[in-house]
Amino acid sequence: MTPNNSKQSQLSWLNNIALSLGSLQLMYDFNRETINKSLGYDKSERNNSGYMIGYLLSKNSHNFQANFRFDDNSAYGKFNTGNIGYSYQLNNQWNISALYGTAFRAPNFMDLFYPGYWDSGIYYAQSNPNLKPEESKNFEVSLKYQKDNDGNFSITAYNNKIKNLISNRPIDPTDTFSDYIADNINNAEINGLQFSANKFLGHFLFKGNLTIQSAENTETNKKLNLRASHFGNLGMNYYIGDWNMGVESIGSGSKYQDSNNAFKIPGYVLINLVADYRLNNELKFNVRLENLLNKNYSLAYDGQPGIS
Repeated sequence: MTPNNSKQSQLSWLNNIALSLGSLQLMYDFNRETINKSLGYDKSERNNSGYMIGYLLSKNSHNFQANFRFDDNSAYGKFNTGNIGYSYQLNNQWNISALYGTAFRAPNFMDLFYPGYWDSGIYYAQSNPNLKPEESKNFEVSLKYQKDNDGNFSITAYNNKIKNLISNRPIDPTDTFSDYIADNINNAEINGLQFSANKFLGHFLFKGNLTIQSAENTETNKKLNLRASHFGNLGMNYYIGDWNMGVESIGSGSKYQDSNNAFKIPGYVLINLVADYRLNNELKFNVRLENLLNKNYSLAYDGQPGIS
């Protein structure tokens, strides 16, 4: 079989211009993606040119940012995207912010042309040359607390609406052992809350984060596949001299293998041990013991779920 190799070449230019009030950013990037012509694809090369103009302002307790981007994609045409954000420093510790933006993501050649294959017992979905680019609208608000280097806390609420989300679906929904193919979901929405915190108590650092979300296909009201409704981690580190030793717990709730929500992948909790020793300012020795309790878990099934 002829190797299905793709290559990317990228060129970027960024210029910052100081103004009497704030600063202006100008950016251009060019990306060329190619794939083996010998594979017989209709298109073996495509280009994307992106142009961006942005404005940044930081004055007293106010921070403002606005960006506009224009992309010209040889395969999918022209797209206008951008974002606008604002934050306000309530006092020395508390900050509140909001951000709204739009984006697009063109499927790469691997999404479009790479054949389905097995690797280490995992089946990777077949590609789809008819995929459309993703387009999204994103909104988030955050509240953050920071007290010197002693600790911090943040909570973020977000809403993402995605058109033509690239996902995987079974080729034959009636076949339990069906292979999967990449496809677009016409309309999807993800709503969520993110919590993050860390705190030093003496030589101990306690840290953790948690995400709670609802990710759905808004046309079928089915859950988006391979997206858990909650996940996060907890950790504790002990610092003494040049040593740092810790334990961390990583967990995820259950999620569905397929877009029809027929096959559920159970949730899991893993325990890891970590340690590092700083030999000098430039060199550090690190050791990790992953999955201390030898927990069996799955991130995705291999096309033969066996669990419903």
